[in-house]
Amino acid sequence: MADDRVERGSTRVEGFLSGELDFQLMRSLGAGNYGGATPGEVFATRAVVNGDDPYAWREALAAMAERVLNSGQKSLERGHRISARDHFLRASMYYRAAEYFADPFGPDTVKWGLASRDAFCAAAELISDRIEPVEIPFEKRACRATSWHRPTERSAARR
Repeated sequence: MADDRVERGSTRVEGFLSGELDFQLMRSLGAGNYGGATPGEVFATRAVVNGDDPYAWREALAAMAERVLNSGQKSLERGHRISARDHFLRASMYYRAAEYFADPFGPDTVKWGLASRDAFCAAAELISDRIEPVEIPFEKRACRATSWHRPTERSAARR
């Protein structure tokens, strides 16, 4: 007897057994709505992680961030500013996601956190909105943040 089922493809989406890793997978996919990821990059990253090892997930995310950042730099060198901006924004999110799983007292936290910020700053240079760093005083220290100002019609007309 022939198999009468219609199957459009053999691709299956597989998450994690760990609720935490699965949440971060879904969060990464959701970032795509705002230019922070692409489903293909997220699924390619997931595909190299065996089991529910958060350390493998962070390494895979950092490797994807590096690839996407390099593509952004090549796009910028070729004068493709919009593609470069989009790559830098995605690299920033992938570094941030890698940093999330890093040991908070280890060197990777700082390395990936700063790489995320640097990639975002590179994207900000290519965005027409006014984006500037600010420091918020807190307990005799300064918390770094970013102030994002959308241009008004009047300010946009002056550019």
